[in-house]
Amino acid sequence: MIEPYLGGAVLSLGYPSFDRMDCKIEDLIAAKGGTLSCVDIFRHQGFEILCDLNQPAHFPAEYDLVIDPGTVEHCFNIGQAMINAASAVKVGGKIFHGSPLTMLNHGFYNLNP
Repeated sequence: MIEPYLGGAVLSLGYPSFDRMDCKIEDLIAAKGGTLSCVDIFRHQGFEILCDLNQPAHFPAEYDLVIDPGTVEHCFNIGQAMINAASAVKVGGKIFHGSPLTMLNHGFYNLNP
């Protein structure tokens, strides 16, 4: 689903640890010629750029792919977090939201399509 966009500039809102991968996402992106920027309110992996998504982030609209690996539902100001994601993706880029749909009482919000 997101693999065609991994060769470009990728921004992740929180570190994207996907269970079914046998390597780190940053290695997969680098192997495809892309770059990964990761923002979070804490440094979990050590390379995250510190950012509170509850506040306007002023990202440049330069990313081919913005990954939300299940972060925005943990932001109290979920609307601002979504605006931050939308402002970071360039025209023609994609946003992937991986928020859980069946985890009740997980985060501040439960999203439903």
